Amino acid sequence: MADTLGHSSELLASRLSKLIAMHDTLDAEERGFSDVVLAQTTAVWSNVGTTSAFAQKYKASLADLHSGIGALRARLLVVRETLIQNATQLDLVDANVQARLTELAARLDTPDATPAPATPALWATPAPTAPAPWATTEAPKPTFK
Repeated sequence: MADTLGHSSELLASRLSKLIAMHDTLDAEERGFSDVVLAQTTAVWSNVGTTSAFAQKYKASLADLHSGIGALRARLLVVRETLIQNATQLDLVDANVQARLTELAARLDTPDATPAPATPALWATPAPTAPAPWATTEAPKPTFK
């Protein structure tokens, strides 16, 4: 069980590192995205037909991207909560195992008041004192009438 707990702890640490890296990446991308959104003013785009149509599509794409970033951030929060729950569960399992090991150690350190009865080994079983009736060495003598 210790191997399982060790691997779970290592896996949890690995997942936490990945979560932090994803959060950092998302923050950097969001800062860059915010700069692009702030740059979209009427001074940047003219009101000429094709340019205006492009600007509207671009603005819609930016809104979709903003929504996607929000969904990613929400997913990161869910993953974070799951990691916290897993870490808590792992701590509870570790504490439970530690308590059981302590209990076992105490039981092994305390001598029993009455020792367990000794059981003789199978090969040390004493031989029967009287021979079985079928185990005679003489053949039976026939009787004739």
